[in-house]
Amino acid sequence: MIALFLEFTTRLGGVVV
Repeated sequence: MIALFLEFTTRLGGVVV
């Protein structure tokens, strides 16, 4: 679950930033 959350957060951050 952590990996999924990390991946989702990273992708979101990349899209936002």
